[in-house]
Amino acid sequence: MSKTTWPKNLFIGPHIYKLSTVANLRAETEIGLTNLQTQEMKIKKGFSPAHESETLIHEMLHAIWYMMSVGHHVPAEVNKDNILEEKIVTYMATGLCTVIQQNPKLFKKIVDIYNVN
Repeated sequence: MSKTTWPKNLFIGPHIYKLSTVANLRAETEIGLTNLQTQEMKIKKGFSPAHESETLIHEMLHAIWYMMSVGHHVPAEVNKDNILEEKIVTYMATGLCTVIQQNPKLFKKIVDIYNVN
């Protein structure tokens, strides 16, 4: 079980999402959920820190997909029931986690560059 403490707020573009870990989500198989209307992200408790991290990145990519209007450029028949979005977000989250894991010095440098505090 993860003991990871996540920040309570997550900034994505001009939006502030409330981030929380929860015992259960709508469906038993869900491990993360983003509500674009209420700007809430929920991550299911009980997973390893790596699994929670990947889930969080997955949910952030959903918010970015919405914020950048990616879905508006995809015909509805191609993205029926958001299946295309879910596949792309899943592949990108796993790929990004792999790159971060394999290149920690690079990502530390990137964070340092953008850290203006």
